[in-house]
Amino acid sequence: MSLIVKTSGPADVTVFDDTERIAEIRGLKLVFAQFRPGGSALVAETVPVFLFWMQYANHQDPNRNVGTRGQVEVVSQKDDTVVLRCLGTTASGACLSTVALSIRRAKEPVRYIYTVQASLDIRSDEGWRVTPNPTQGEVEFCNLWPEGSFSANPHDLKKYQACYFSTATGVTIIPHHHFESPDKHNIPMNRGDRFLWLQEDENPCLTILAERGVTAGLCAYMWDAHFAFKVCTEGKDVLLPNGTHFEAAYELRSLDASEARQIQTRAKNQDIDLDSVPLYVPDVNPCAQHFRNVGNDLRYVWPWESEGNGADADFTFDDSACLGISSRGKGVSLWKLTTIGPAFGGKPFMAECRYRVSTFVKASHLKGKALIAVRLHRADRGSVFDLQNYETFFSEQTIQSDSDWSPLTFTTPIISPAPDRLHLLLILEGSGTTMFRDVSFEVLK
Repeated sequence: MSLIVKTSGPADVTVFDDTERIAEIRGLKLVFAQFRPGGSALVAETVPVFLFWMQYANHQDPNRNVGTRGQVEVVSQKDDTVVLRCLGTTASGACLSTVALSIRRAKEPVRYIYTVQASLDIRSDEGWRVTPNPTQGEVEFCNLWPEGSFSANPHDLKKYQACYFSTATGVTIIPHHHFESPDKHNIPMNRGDRFLWLQEDENPCLTILAERGVTAGLCAYMWDAHFAFKVCTEGKDVLLPNGTHFEAAYELRSLDASEARQIQTRAKNQDIDLDSVPLYVPDVNPCAQHFRNVGNDLRYVWPWESEGNGADADFTFDDSACLGISSRGKGVSLWKLTTIGPAFGGKPFMAECRYRVSTFVKASHLKGKALIAVRLHRADRGSVFDLQNYETFFSEQTIQSDSDWSPLTFTTPIISPAPDRLHLLLILEGSGTTMFRDVSFEVLK
């Protein structure tokens, strides 16, 4: 048995163990990566491992990722180890990414171990402007999503019920739910620390090999983890000057079920209050659910989120299932639900439909108005990550004075073509206190 590399394009190679394909690189992206002979591909096409650097924010922008003009070179090839060099730049050429990927076949038992050594160089007098990311690092060298961690198709089996963060001092559990809880944010990692998805027959494990401290974070949507360096320490854009240099290194391997159990037995939960989070469960009253009564299957249980824009506001959720906003400013504050539809395990949107939102509102000390809205995006209107590409339909009916529980209903015009994203908004403009209860969402054909 020996490892063999076959090149099919400037940035495309396939690695075989004798005749069995064990990994591919397609456009500087690692796909179909196996970790043992005959095993499943733990890294697949759905979310590959990018073998180049990028910024966390707006990484699709070719000047924010360093994967343009990709090249893959075979550095060395032995029976048990191959080394590949992956080169890329930003579209402008301002940055150079160099990633050395080593794939080694270990013995007893036979496993494939992937080691990455990456460097990033800023080589333009204009520098490289980096946008802050409050919950994770900004200059990212790895995003890892094991195949099967999340699927929008309810018929697919979910793998890996939690992530685990292992250091020399202990192991911490990060449960898989869609709430942006603090245990997912700004996780400090040092050399030798491990990040794992457990527990299946094969379990991915990333070990940090870099000397410089890393900031990791777990995305609440599909439980992929980002590994990056923090550079925007004051929450503002940072211009990295010409000559700036970063180095990172990590290892990917899999653990079997027995090895995973040894880690799980040492793991501890963090004390995170989840009952204060209002949850949306499809086909159920969106405001009436707490974590304590939604069961164990959390794949399609989504939180309401709060947002303030120029308003000094407090947001509450109580045991009577009321969503509250208390604002002391003149801006706009709102509760938003952004997880309706097929991307989140829900039913597909259809064209030629209207959408109705209904609720009851109670207001006190109101100096402004309460209203509701539907915000939606259509497939041909640019990125779903940019709210400028959305349309918003506001209710004509509003609550503009103090009141006991009063109905508030809004129906959109006929929407065609169908949206691919749809948000519900419960809005307070101005100051005062508003409570929303019994929110319902209907599709009218």
